[in-house]
Amino acid sequence: MSRKLDYSETDCFVLSVMESVCSGLNKTVLEKLDAVVTWEGFREVLESIWPCTVDTGGPGRTSWDTVLMWKVFVFGKLYGNLSDAQLEEYCKVNLQLKRFLQLGLERYPDAKTIHKYRSELSKSGRWEELFAQFHEQLLAVGYRLQRKQLHRQPRRLKSQNKKRFQRHPWS
Repeated sequence: MSRKLDYSETDCFVLSVMESVCSGLNKTVLEKLDAVVTWEGFREVLESIWPCTVDTGGPGRTSWDTVLMWKVFVFGKLYGNLSDAQLEEYCKVNLQLKRFLQLGLERYPDAKTIHKYRSELSKSGRWEELFAQFHEQLLAVGYRLQRKQLHRQPRRLKSQNKKRFQRHPWS
């Protein structure tokens, strides 16, 4: 007799297989972002915009984690200003995104939820502030985003900069 697996066991099994298969490959942009960005640094600002509700055990779903929703919007910007419906579709089928968001296979935010979070963020007027903080974090560790790629910034020594300006003062 075979034992029927529930979703959580299935999710864990699939994710462990994915990890073992992907461990030998180069890191994706999302994995690199996850490694270099301190996502928890955004939590305070995000929770002032999107207050989290505590699960009281009553009817209705609990709200999505604020950092998770911020990561959804960063992904949307990275891949070309995706609409709410496009973001939902990516969250549903893209395994790399699911791993980046730390979602199971069956759970993802729908377009209506994404729209709600996007409109509240727009009303707060903090888009630019949050993306500036995101870019500052990348620059602080020597990275920059360009055309869906995460590039390492070349480091120049002060002596190299002095020599460069001595030879070419106009550049």
